[in-house]
Amino acid sequence: MPKYNKGYETKHRIIKAAKQLFYENGLDQTKIIDICRLAGIKNSNFRYYFDSKTDLANEISADLLVKTYHHIHLHHENSSKLDSFQQNAISGMLHYSIIFSDEKNIRYYYQVLRQKSVYDYANKNVERIYKQFIKDFQLEIPLKDLPYFKAADLGMRRQLSIEYIEESYPITPFDLSEKISTFTGRIFAIHPALVSDRIAYAREFATNTDFSNISYLKDL
Repeated sequence: MPKYNKGYETKHRIIKAAKQLFYENGLDQTKIIDICRLAGIKNSNFRYYFDSKTDLANEISADLLVKTYHHIHLHHENSSKLDSFQQNAISGMLHYSIIFSDEKNIRYYYQVLRQKSVYDYANKNVERIYKQFIKDFQLEIPLKDLPYFKAADLGMRRQLSIEYIEESYPITPFDLSEKISTFTGRIFAIHPALVSDRIAYAREFATNTDFSNISYLKDL
């Protein structure tokens, strides 16, 4: 087996093992040594692929994001015509519905949320989405200020998600996603009518599409 393919296969085994253990035991109770044992690798080899459990959390978050966006492009007949906010709103609807459909997913996600450094790191790649907001809506936001917008948006998402879990709000994941997207629009000063229109469209699309094949931690 070529070295590249072997490395990819090993990384995949680590991610699969981590997801299984995170699902069964949660983030806090899972140790790197347990992941290595289940993946069938030496403990010393783990650092070749990941720096830490935080690095793995980022990989898992990125994987779910990719899956939701892939679903949009696969099942929307005119996905190329959707602007970045529409795509992000749809992705959010799918994202929160998938996470909050399973108690063990919720436990893991809550533990990620409670560790701000882990949550921030797990969302380190979102700036490219924000840059697309700026382009699509011609926002007068200097790129040097983008980290502040990122901090505000991620902080809002984290706080609302924690409250949703801790307070057991009697709203659906779609409602939570709608609330989050509304605040994101305010943070980036996108016109409220445009935001409202895109959220309504996102809810309609998410309601009428089958995304049960998308997994978070547990393989389907």
